Amino acid sequence: MQTKKQIQIFEQDRLYLGPDLDEAQLQSLLQLGSPYVFPIHQGLRWGNFVGLVETESLCVEILPKLEKAVPKNQQQHRQILHELLAYSQAENLAHWQNWARQDSEKGPWLSHYRQKFLAELQRFWQGPQEYKQLDQAGRNKSWQGQIDFSKLQPPVQLWPYLRRSVKQAPPFLFLLVWTLEEMWAQGLAPKEKQLIQSLLEQLPMAPTRPLQINWVAYAPRNPKGQLLFELARLFLAGLRPSTQKGKNWLWSFLLPMPQLFEQYLAVSLGAISPQSWTLSLQAQKPFWESRQLRADCCWEDAYGKRILIEVKWKLLEQNLPSEQDLRQIYTYQQEWSAEEGWLVYPAPLGRAKMKSAPFASGKGRARLLEVPLVQNGQLNKQLGQSLLLLALQNGLRL
Repeated sequence: MQTKKQIQIFEQDRLYLGPDLDEAQLQSLLQLGSPYVFPIHQGLRWGNFVGLVETESLCVEILPKLEKAVPKNQQQHRQILHELLAYSQAENLAHWQNWARQDSEKGPWLSHYRQKFLAELQRFWQGPQEYKQLDQAGRNKSWQGQIDFSKLQPPVQLWPYLRRSVKQAPPFLFLLVWTLEEMWAQGLAPKEKQLIQSLLEQLPMAPTRPLQINWVAYAPRNPKGQLLFELARLFLAGLRPSTQKGKNWLWSFLLPMPQLFEQYLAVSLGAISPQSWTLSLQAQKPFWESRQLRADCCWEDAYGKRILIEVKWKLLEQNLPSEQDLRQIYTYQQEWSAEEGWLVYPAPLGRAKMKSAPFASGKGRARLLEVPLVQNGQLNKQLGQSLLLLALQNGLRL
């Protein structure tokens, strides 16, 4: 019996054909697609996801990129990642897939796949409010689920960003048409077939589906359509969620590290925030037409004083933030009339730094914080207390 190859990598690492992977392993991993993996010459680059991926002959473990600072210790790294997941209550962030390339497959799994696609289409048409409610409740990205066909809305109520003054429809809508047409050809029950037919009649006419689809050209302009895009891509590529290990089967459990770090910080603050203070996550303000300014976190005391917090999952270059980050926190700090704007970055192992400076306009200041994710080989669960003390020292009152 052939032993399965084990690989441990980090976010944004590159794997190459030959030294790292054989042809079959490379092709299996590339089927994950964006935003998980990105093709490069004779290999792939991993995205900002951590977790596990398993194929017939390969098991890949992906760890946070900050762990590059010390020698690899699989047991310690796994333990920290598990603690981070449990502490942050981040199960709702998980992306998991279990599928195989098969010529034909019938039964409940394929039915669940269609239901998941149609349910996501329903939420997409209902607009931002529906997504906001789902985010608050915690979205479950498993394939199982039910759909209330009576609640489907016609495409005339698509979000404003999909409405164009030009006659040509967005390419993303063509991808949806091709997916529904593929479902139509599967020998569905009369009721389900009637539903899909009614949806096709309301969508714009699409050109003939190309033999090879350039997925980047059909990607949605707004990230809210990303899951719908992923479902359509897997379906049109002939991939099916499956309990059987057919040709090129793959299983994955992945977590987006930027969102996981943001949720870790939110849980840390929520655990120690005084009752008289308001902690607003993903705080929003009108910006331009239908667009919003969205801050990661707004901390406000009972007297109306505020601190705006933006979380960045990246290392500071030369101990300085990018101009884009500074412009962002300046705009948010001004719009929310906050005492300070905090830019929070992960600290390399063994280091934690803080720096602040006023803006030249004289209106507030920016504070740079490098916070340690790991202390003494364990997850740092004292971050909230440290940030509370800092907030009290810089304007907020109990």
